[in-house]
Amino acid sequence: MMKTVIVMQGISGAGKTLYVTSYYPEAVVVSANNYFTDTFQNYRFDRRFIQHSHNQCLSHFNSALEHGKELVIVDNTNTTIDEIEAYAKLALEAAGYRVEVHTILEDPEVAHARNIHSVPLHAVMNQHQKLESSLKHMRQSWHHSFVCV
Repeated sequence: MMKTVIVMQGISGAGKTLYVTSYYPEAVVVSANNYFTDTFQNYRFDRRFIQHSHNQCLSHFNSALEHGKELVIVDNTNTTIDEIEAYAKLALEAAGYRVEVHTILEDPEVAHARNIHSVPLHAVMNQHQKLESSLKHMRQSWHHSFVCV
């Protein structure tokens, strides 16, 4: 199997984590949300630490690549090209990694109703707008596909 990085893309509540845990149980999964989850799996988001959580996620991602893990998945919203690019560039620079972007499209109101992190509707709508815009600019080297949960 070729070493692969999958960058998940989808608004909060779209089902990214469900998709990842259902189809890729053997993967190394990195997520900014992990920073806000304690040892008892309680999620406590604090906006003051959002940048730190993403830095930590990127650090764990780099570590997985450096250790040559076969399958590494980034389970964040990644609604902009720049957010995807941060991971894709590192993966492509690492020897032998294929980059895939798996996008889950979901109605923002449906996603808002089921998101478990209490993301407000206006923020989910904003994510949706950014995601829609990003679809026009996907890099060919990223092997983009739409997936369903």
